[in-house]
This record gives sequence, structure tokens and C-alpha cells, in this order.
Amino acid sequence: MNLNEGTRRLALLLGGAGAILCGMLSYTHLQSVMRRKADNNRFEQLANSELVSRARQMEQGEQAPPKGWPPTVPYAHHFHYSTEVDEGGIKKIYWNRRYEVETIETADGQGLHPMPAPSAWSYVVIAMLPLFGFVVPWCAVRAIDWVGTGFAEGSQGRVGGPP
Repeated sequence: MNLNEGTRRLALLLGGAGAILCGMLSYTHLQSVMRRKADNNRFEQLANSELVSRARQMEQGEQAPPKGWPPTVPYAHHFHYSTEVDEGGIKKIYWNRRYEVETIETADGQGLHPMPAPSAWSYVVIAMLPLFGFVVPWCAVRAIDWVGTGFAEGSQGRVGGPP
């Protein structure tokens, strides 16, 4: 077998394996980004809802509380407040001192927190990972082959004696 053909095949094999492994990593990262985006969208939808707006106005004393809503309960250490809602899929709203929504506890017990939406860079990384997974091992094998070939050619030229 030809050494050049063997190295080319090895580079392609390792590049393919790297692309598959990085593709799996990319898929895992995609799932995380999509979950973060869905949580962000759900929090923003609930935090900007009419129900939360009414609760904020009630907390700030701008209107009387609706029937069935218990009074505000201050936390002992953080000087934050919570409002029991039990309406519209929201069980409880936790406020900071400026009456901004800090956490929304949903009816199913999930806590939603404000978080930034995934950046566009996250999607670029997802798309580029399989490409890097192929290129890095492929280039490494080709570089090793190039260096090794240089040494092999250099030693062959010196066998006959000085020029």
C-alpha cells in the first residue's frame, strides 16, 4: 500500500469520526439552546401578561386586590415580595424591590426566572461544530504526513554522500 494513500484515508477516517462526535455535541448544545429559548419565551410571555400587570399594580397600591388574592408576603432576608395568584397558569409571583418580576412559579411547580435569550453566536457554534470536528483531525494527520514526508525525503537525498 502507498504511504500517501494510507495517510489520506486515515485523515478522512479521523475527520469523519471527529465530525460525527462533534455533530453529537452540536445536537446536545442545540437542545440546551432550544430549552433556554423556550424558557425565556415562556417567562417573557407570563411576565408581560395582563395578569402580572394587575398584580404589580395591586402590589404598588394602585388598585384594590381582586377577591381571593392573599396579601403580600415579604421574604425575611431579601426584602423581596411574593403574590399568590393561582390564575392563568401562575401560582405565585416573586418581586424585587422595584416590583420587577424575579421569579414566576407556575401551576405545575416550575420556577421561571428572567434569563437572556440565546445569542446568534450560539447558533453559529451549533452549525460550525461538525465542520471543526472534521477539519481539525484531518489537518492534524495531513500536517504529520507533511512533516514526516519532509524528513523521509531529506534522509533519502543524503544517502549518496555530500553533493
